[in-house]
Amino acid sequence: MNPFRWSFRAQCAAGFFVCAALYAYAIFVQFALGIEPCPLCIFQRIVFIVMAILFLVSAIQNPQARGRRVMHCCWCSPPASGSVSRRGICGCSTSRLI
Repeated sequence: MNPFRWSFRAQCAAGFFVCAALYAYAIFVQFALGIEPCPLCIFQRIVFIVMAILFLVSAIQNPQARGRRVMHCCWCSPPASGSVSRRGICGCSTSRLI
């Protein structure tokens, strides 16, 4: 089964389930194993929640060609903003260690 041959709706649903599974695992690690997340981990959770919501909206709505291009831009925004602000978050967390 090649996921690139799936319908757009199935790809978006798969993306939603992957994001939801990653978030569920993060919650499990935090509460069941008792490991507190660092600021970068918290920011990653927020990004995955936003991406999961975008995937879910796309899976429900199933936009056509123009809407798909808009949704691709929306999907690229959370990871891009994460890479821009990651330096600031890591800088804050490492400056407390020194």
